[in-house]
Amino acid sequence: MNWDEILRKSWEHIRKQRYLWWLGILAVLTEGGSSWGSTGGSSGSGWTTSDTQEMSRAAESVGRWVGENLMAIAVILVALFLIFLIVLYISYSARAGLIHSVNFLESEGEKKITFGQAFQAGERYFWRMLGATILIALLIFAAILILLALGIGLFALAITISEWLIIIMLGYLFVVILAVAILAIYLNIILNLAYRNLVIKNSGVIVSLRAGRELLHHNFDKIVLAWLIQLAINIFVAMALLLGIVIAGLALVVIGVGIYFAGGWLGVGIFAAVAILLIILAFWAIGGLVNAYFSTFWTLVWRELVYNK
Repeated sequence: MNWDEILRKSWEHIRKQRYLWWLGILAVLTEGGSSWGSTGGSSGSGWTTSDTQEMSRAAESVGRWVGENLMAIAVILVALFLIFLIVLYISYSARAGLIHSVNFLESEGEKKITFGQAFQAGERYFWRMLGATILIALLIFAAILILLALGIGLFALAITISEWLIIIMLGYLFVVILAVAILAIYLNIILNLAYRNLVIKNSGVIVSLRAGRELLHHNFDKIVLAWLIQLAINIFVAMALLLGIVIAGLALVVIGVGIYFAGGWLGVGIFAAVAILLIILAFWAIGGLVNAYFSTFWTLVWRELVYNK
C-alpha cells in the first residue's frame, strides 16, 4: 500500500471539500475520549451518632424535594433523553455521510457533492450504524463482566487460602486491564471497517461486522500499521495542542491581568466566560478536522484493501 499517497489524498480531500470538515464537526459529537477523576480525603475524626442523624435528615429532605418536584424532574429527564437522541442521530448520520462522500469522490472523480446531499445520504444508515456500535459495545461490556466475575471469584479464593495471594491478584488486575484494552482496540477496528462496508456496499449490520472481521484477519499487518499511523498522528496532534494550550493560557493570563486593572473582577469574569466559550469552540473545530481526516483516511484504506487487492 502507498501510505504516502493515502495520507496526502486524505488531506487533499479535507482541504478541497470543506463540507467534510463540517461533517466531522457533527460526527465528533459522540466521539472522543473520556476522563476519569477521583477525590478523596479524611478529616481524621470518627463517625458519630449525630453524623448519622444529620445524614438521615438530609436524605429525608432530598426525598421530600424529589416528591414535590417529581413532574419537573420527569420532564427534564425526558427532554435530556430527546436531546441525546437528536445528537446521536446527527452525529451518526454525519459519520455515514463522511464515508459516503469520500467514496463518492473516489468513485465519481470530478463530480461534486454538497454538505446537504452528504448528510441526507448518511441518514439512510443511521440505524444500522447505531446497531453495529451497540453490538460491539455489548461485546466489550460482556467481556468486562466475565473478567470481573472471574477476578472476584479468585479474590475470594485467595482470601480463604492465603493473604499473600492477594498480591498475585494485582498482577491479574494488570492482565485484565491489558486484555480489555486489546479487545476494545480489536473490536473497534472491526467496527471501523464494518462502517465502511455498511455504507459503501449497503450491507446489513451482521454482514458488515463479519466482513470487517475477515478484512482485518486477511490484512492484519496492513490494518495494524494503519492503526499505528493514526496513533502516531494523534500523539503529534495532542502534543501540538498541549503546546498551544500553554501558549494560549499564558496569553490569556496576561490579558486577564490587564483587564483586571482596567475593569476589575467584573471585566475578568466576562473575559473568562468569553475565553472559555471560544476555547470550547476551537477544540470542537479542531476535533472535527481531525475526525474528518481520519474518517477519510480509513475510507481510503478500506477501498485500497477491498478494491485493489
